[in-house]
Amino acid sequence: MSTIKQYFKTKVPSEDTDIIHSESSDTDSELEELPNNKHILQKNLNFKKKKAHLLLKKKTATFQKEWLEIYRWLIYDTSKNLMFCSLCKTHNKQNKFGKGGSKNFKSSALGEHASTKDHTDATNREIAKAELIKVTNNAIDKTQQHVGGDAF
Repeated sequence: MSTIKQYFKTKVPSEDTDIIHSESSDTDSELEELPNNKHILQKNLNFKKKKAHLLLKKKTATFQKEWLEIYRWLIYDTSKNLMFCSLCKTHNKQNKFGKGGSKNFKSSALGEHASTKDHTDATNREIAKAELIKVTNNAIDKTQQHVGGDAF
């Protein structure tokens, strides 16, 4: 005769958890009475894994504010729900992050973008621009010191 306990799902431990086997229990004997019990348990386990995977996917399918601190070039447009690369936009790069924006809200997509030729080129141009500004400012300072020194 069946009891109501057999219809309740038992928690399946993860692979990292130590499993302690007892010699026997009422639940074990009731589970053994069910035909194709392993198939049912496996089906439930597969369903739980798929559900957990979908929840993880759903959770990462949104913009994470922490990314703005990690990727200093990242711009997030809240009204359009799009991410842009400030460097690629400035240097008119024809990629998703530089032109139309990206909705691929995964940190792996940001890492992949950072390693693209377009992004590397834009970064190198910004570095060269900063160095040029520094050299120009130093030259202006020296000129002003020289002209200022002769005036006195």
